[in-house]
Amino acid sequence: MFGAAGIIAGAAGVVASPSEAAPLRAKAQVVIVGGGAGGATLARQLRRLAPKVSVTLVEARETYVSPFFNDHALGGFRSFGSITHTYGGLATSGIKIVHERAVGVDPTKKHVTLAGGTVLEYERLVLAPGVAVRDDAITGYGPRASESLPHGWTNDDQGQSLRNQLLDMPDGGTVVLSVPDAATSAGHAHYTRASVIAHYLKYHKPHARLVILDANREFAFRDIFDDIWTKSYAGLIDHRLSQKPGGLSVTWVDPNTRDIETANGTRLRGDVVSVVPPQRAGDIAVAAGCVAGAWCPVDLATFRSTLQPDIHIIGDAADASGLPRTATIARGAAETVAASIAEEMTGRRRFPVRLRDTQWLLLATNNAAKFGANYRLEKGTYVASAAFRSPANDSPATRARNFEESLTWYRSATEQMFAPI
Repeated sequence: MFGAAGIIAGAAGVVASPSEAAPLRAKAQVVIVGGGAGGATLARQLRRLAPKVSVTLVEARETYVSPFFNDHALGGFRSFGSITHTYGGLATSGIKIVHERAVGVDPTKKHVTLAGGTVLEYERLVLAPGVAVRDDAITGYGPRASESLPHGWTNDDQGQSLRNQLLDMPDGGTVVLSVPDAATSAGHAHYTRASVIAHYLKYHKPHARLVILDANREFAFRDIFDDIWTKSYAGLIDHRLSQKPGGLSVTWVDPNTRDIETANGTRLRGDVVSVVPPQRAGDIAVAAGCVAGAWCPVDLATFRSTLQPDIHIIGDAADASGLPRTATIARGAAETVAASIAEEMTGRRRFPVRLRDTQWLLLATNNAAKFGANYRLEKGTYVASAAFRSPANDSPATRARNFEESLTWYRSATEQMFAPI
């Protein structure tokens, strides 16, 4: 799954009162933790809007492997190298890049502590930590298990690990893909992943099979996925939906044998097994005291933490009622926060905003469906309007245009994240 988002000037929204947080100095220190879709976009946009603000981007990894185009590489449509980006363009734009892991936050002193002991001072802190998997949610799971049972869901080597296992699997092997409850993850993305794995198997391991253990009884865009699976991957996919809520949720794994067991007692062994545990906000959000439950509650107009008012939360870690957890929304939120901080520094009134989200579902070669909506803030939640989606019977020409449109968007999005200003 991948997509596009932005902010549209003049649409419905709310401008935060300056009294909600301490005012910024003319040369404010802004620290951003997390260099993904939200963090990189924010750093670049803030540098453009308020060049006097000192911007430091903390990101442990020196390269960014795009999670929102990961399925293109996983299915063999392009290389992992083509979705790997560096931070050099941001550095040349005057943004300080620190490749170290942030391990602590003191909201009172306004300090961020790095793994090596360095302490960074800030006046505004923006956390874009993404998600972490709950290692404790499945018996037998943990960091070691994720090596042999890769979830492929974070910006690290998980996607490449899953791809390598598919390449190494003998023809005739079995791939097992677990799909968690839609309430705990980006639901339709799992079915896109199933489609691209099936695409790879069809052309490279035609005697293999893909078993999908689905914790859900229904899922979004089922008509689109059922149609492509029937037409293009018949006999290859064994999709098992839960008969009772959570019945096929994975509850136990053995990383040595690649055996897994579900809540209803189904036990299965695969040659390649991808287990996706429940997710939560990244570790630094927990350290900052911004997490309630699994996610970070935020003011929906400004994406300020409701628990720590001088900290903004953007991306999948934010609990933003009514908004999907996508890279596109993360980028839109980043633009919103950049405009808010720039307004505080310059005194220029910004336009209220609304968010727009377009997503593409990669189904096969030159074949993508799409959907999306505008989102505006109303009575404490974001409300979708002008929603659209592809029908299941779209023409091949339309699907091909959708596919090309997605490539154009990706080039534009990553330029807006990483290119020099």
